[in-house]
Amino acid sequence: WKIERNGTEWIEVIITKASNVTSKKFECSARNNITTSFLTYELSLVDPDGPYFIEGTNKTIWSEIKSGSNASLTCTVKSSVPPVTELKAVPHGEPESNWVVKRNGTYSIEVIITNADISNAMNYTCTASNGIRTSTLDYQNFVGGPPNAVETSIKYKETDDEINFSITVSDKSEAP
Repeated sequence: WKIERNGTEWIEVIITKASNVTSKKFECSARNNITTSFLTYELSLVDPDGPYFIEGTNKTIWSEIKSGSNASLTCTVKSSVPPVTELKAVPHGEPESNWVVKRNGTYSIEVIITNADISNAMNYTCTASNGIRTSTLDYQNFVGGPPNAVETSIKYKETDDEINFSITVSDKSEAP
């Protein structure tokens, strides 16, 4: 108890070990010779954690897509305290109208690419926010075909005590 000179009293509550989410109801009563008053207060503490992506958090995934094929890029949040309030997939350089956005408790988002071509060779950023923290996952997409235009050349030079050679590989295909 702490008492001030003017007769005001107060109680200080110290919580020493809070878990990820601690919620407690406290009731305080004050009484004098005439009456008793009660005050109930619910205290919720949130130690923010996440959001974390299953595929990896705050990292880049390299994705290769064959020309003309279909692909999907998925970002899935595996944990978040408090729950995710916004999850979006943003193609870099694209207007906001092309963004995929989900709100309030959604834990997975998917970008579908159909009949992939060079216009799909861009980076996509998945962003998850729980109102306290934000995490990202980047997909770096390459679109192309198999390396079907590869040429190799081998050159060597022989001397009395050594052989020096070089191999040159050139790829003129769309493959990354």
